[in-house]
Amino acid sequence: MVAIMSMGLYSGSTIITMPRFERDQVSSRSSELRGDTSSSGTPVVLMLAKHPSVDNFDLSYLTEVTSGAAPLGQDLSKALMDRLPLLSRIRQGYGMTELSPVCHMTPAENNKHGSVGVLLPNLRCKVVDVETGEALGQGQDGEICVKGPTVMKGYLNNQKPPRRQLTAMAGFTQETLDITMKMNISLLLTE
Repeated sequence: MVAIMSMGLYSGSTIITMPRFERDQVSSRSSELRGDTSSSGTPVVLMLAKHPSVDNFDLSYLTEVTSGAAPLGQDLSKALMDRLPLLSRIRQGYGMTELSPVCHMTPAENNKHGSVGVLLPNLRCKVVDVETGEALGQGQDGEICVKGPTVMKGYLNNQKPPRRQLTAMAGFTQETLDITMKMNISLLLTE
């Protein structure tokens, strides 16, 4: 949310927020206000792409969707493009709270379905073997490590959130994720 709100403010956009996700309210408010960009989580993209009630609303003005919070696969991305023919771009970001909050984002000029995009400025990233910690090459599954000024240094009083633990390794902060690195193009998450 921090990244989306900041992008909207930076670009001078009007930002419309909703207190909670309600399928028909999202569709009706979007149709009523006619914003050309939607920034939301993958569940909203799923609803826009697949739910029959969406056909009751005019979303023809929507030209860009930015998604985060969960991987947005190629099939879902293409289904949304098919349903909304004027949609010219689907962007996806990847991050986590510990990264404050984003490390990868699909560039505006790149519409590669299923990709979370390229590394953002001032960050470094590598993919390592989960067992050895050795850096891996292009197309190999491993653990992503990110370093930069937005990466948090640790948890207050050593508190760790459930199912997530940061460990220090070679100056990088890391979290276990199964991923595939396409170094010359973008980062693709695998489940």
